[in-house]
Amino acid sequence: LSCLILAAVLFGITAGLCSLYFATGAFSIQMFVSYFGNAYILLLNLLPPAILSVVFYLLFNRAVWSYVATTATIVIPTIVHYYKLNLRGDPMLFSDLALVGETAKMLETYKLFVDIRLGIYIGIFVLSVVALAFVKGRFRRKAPRIISAVCILLASLFLTPLYTSDEIYTVKAANTALINPWSDTHQYISKGFVYPFL
Repeated sequence: LSCLILAAVLFGITAGLCSLYFATGAFSIQMFVSYFGNAYILLLNLLPPAILSVVFYLLFNRAVWSYVATTATIVIPTIVHYYKLNLRGDPMLFSDLALVGETAKMLETYKLFVDIRLGIYIGIFVLSVVALAFVKGRFRRKAPRIISAVCILLASLFLTPLYTSDEIYTVKAANTALINPWSDTHQYISKGFVYPFL
């Protein structure tokens, strides 16, 4: 049981690291490295995917579906953010979720690209899915799984003050060495994707 939970956490952290990798937009690998210099940025970006991965594992009872669901929830929005930064110069905001139809029409006017970063990630994702499809570890009883998933989701609500704190966002999670500190877009990029998005 503990090994399955640990594996789910590691899957989530992997998805979170991939998200951080794409969160840099047009900035160099130095921005990605800079995230590791601030514990708040790492924690607040990696906690949600780690929690979601465990919840998905409990709900689906399969490692591969947990990984796919976590990727769909965390990495795909980050890649949309990556494209938006490159094509429009703006980050993806939570309010953009209400404009999915308009976003799809907007993308028709742009030529999407697949660069080396996306190509490598797609390869890693496909190989990971194939490998995880052979992982047979499962929980035996359904009721404890569902109850545990609900409890984890409810407990995660206590993290809300961390994500809504102005002091943490502007002071403790400051990462200004590579950016223009007066640019809201640069401030967003300097903190990853998951954290500023939430």
